[in-house]
Amino acid sequence: MTRSYTLKNREKKLLILKSRQKDFIRLNAREVPDVKTVSSPHILITYAATRFDGADFHVGFTATKKSISKLAVVRNKIKRRLRAATNELIGAREELAAIDMLIIARKGAADIPAGELRDELSKLLGRIPINKVV
Repeated sequence: MTRSYTLKNREKKLLILKSRQKDFIRLNAREVPDVKTVSSPHILITYAATRFDGADFHVGFTATKKSISKLAVVRNKIKRRLRAATNELIGAREELAAIDMLIIARKGAADIPAGELRDELSKLLGRIPINKVV
């Protein structure tokens, strides 16, 4: 019995992840209305207002084989750096707008230090209306 219960929980988690992944794929393919982008030499951010009422701020991270490295270790390292920088820059804010954001690492992102990557991300996030308008 314990096994089947655990399996049901895993299926639920997988369904949640798949639905979010679908939303980020639509965002990247520009299938969502009013998609906007901001970019720097090493980072591209695509964002749009979320489609659901009362939804929260969502962010996804992408580092592709083609642009970063064929090694998963390198791609995961870049995503960890971006995730940590995003948490540091956005995590302290209390009121966030309901937007979906996709942060894409570009060629050369693996070659720069974490501090420079954070600074680039900070400049890009400054150009996006993240704070909720009350």
